[in-house]
Amino acid sequence: MHHATLLHETLRHLSELGRPIPQSLLDQLNQLHTPKSAQSWTPQSSLRAGVINIAVGAALSLFFLVMQPDDWLWAIGIIPLFIGIGLLVIAQSDSKLKPHAASPHA
Repeated sequence: MHHATLLHETLRHLSELGRPIPQSLLDQLNQLHTPKSAQSWTPQSSLRAGVINIAVGAALSLFFLVMQPDDWLWAIGIIPLFIGIGLLVIAQSDSKLKPHAASPHA
């Protein structure tokens, strides 16, 4: 079973029995239903996303340039390329704001 299903089943069972629901279960439920966009980005995740977007943008531009050299389609790759550059700028500025922040992978 999926973690969310097990959590909901446990909460339902406890409420049917009239037992108090532990705060840890409620915290898990809140974390489970928090949208990904509401969770904070770390400088490392911005950096990773930026590098991926730059690579995709450059690959798309090169692909379309090779396939249709006289057409404008190569410019499609500029969109993810500039998104990636923006994410790198965000990662750089965030790392300057929090120089001693602990890495989530440590």
